[in-house]
Amino acid sequence: MFILLWLFFVLLNGRLTLEIALFGAAVAGLALLFACRYAGWSLKREKDFLRLLPRLLIYGLYLLKEIAKANLTTLRRVYSRHEVEPAIVTFRTPLAHEWTQVLLANSITLTPGTITLLLKEGELTVHCLDKIDAGSLEGSDMEVRIAKMEGGK
Repeated sequence: MFILLWLFFVLLNGRLTLEIALFGAAVAGLALLFACRYAGWSLKREKDFLRLLPRLLIYGLYLLKEIAKANLTTLRRVYSRHEVEPAIVTFRTPLAHEWTQVLLANSITLTPGTITLLLKEGELTVHCLDKIDAGSLEGSDMEVRIAKMEGGK
């Protein structure tokens, strides 16, 4: 969080000088201390986040690729004469942590042709543009990649 706060401070200034870098580090440090004291943040969580950051960036690139693929598929379906059969699917995810379940739900929603309607206690309800996509949601590559992040493998 310290690094993100510092980068945010520098971006808001629009330039990087020694004074801005040092003052930004002091402000980010104070904000981190405030978060540790009053918002339940801890330095252990900070270290865990930094360890997870490369995996999150790799997942972000994977998600961009999936969004591009889904855009092409959705475009093909919309402009073809093929009749689409919308479907609503409910399935349980093996993801244990709430943040990984939310990441999966948001990833599904960001992918064109699918919208997560409900996430409740590890169960997702998803609307699919076509029934063909409904079967590929449970145990998807997206879910497997998130599970690897969750498990720290």
